[in-house]
Amino acid sequence: MPLKKPRKTSHAARLRSQELRAQSTEWERKLWTQLRHLRKQGFHFRRQVPIGKYFADFACLKKRMVVELDGGHHDNPLVLAYDLERELALKALGYTILRFRNADVRDNLDAVVTAITSFSPPTPTHPRTAQLPRQCDR
Repeated sequence: MPLKKPRKTSHAARLRSQELRAQSTEWERKLWTQLRHLRKQGFHFRRQVPIGKYFADFACLKKRMVVELDGGHHDNPLVLAYDLERELALKALGYTILRFRNADVRDNLDAVVTAITSFSPPTPTHPRTAQLPRQCDR
C-alpha cells in the first residue's frame, strides 16, 4: 500500500476554506461555474485556497495564478492596505494576481474569463541563465 503524502495545510486552514466556500458571493459562484470548465485548456482552479497565511479566492497552482474578486468593501482604505500586503506576500511566493471587480463578473463575465485564459505566466529568470548583452569582437 503506497504511503500517503502528508498534507501541508493545517486542519484549521482546511476548515476556514470550507467556511469561505460556503459563504461565497453570488459573483464568486458565477465565476466558479466558468472556471470549472477550463480544465481542458490547462487551468485547474481551486476555490478559497490557503497560500501562506492568506486565502486566495481562486488559484491555479500549476500556473501560479491567483484570481481575486473585489466587492465594494475593497474601496475602504484599510481593506486596500490589507489587499496590498496580501498581494505582495503572494507575489513573493511566485504568484501572479489577477483582480476583477464583482461588477466585471456581473456586466461582462465573458471578458473576465477571456482575460484569465489569455494569461501567460511570466518566465522565471535565474541570474545564471539570464541573457547577457553580446559584446562586439575587436
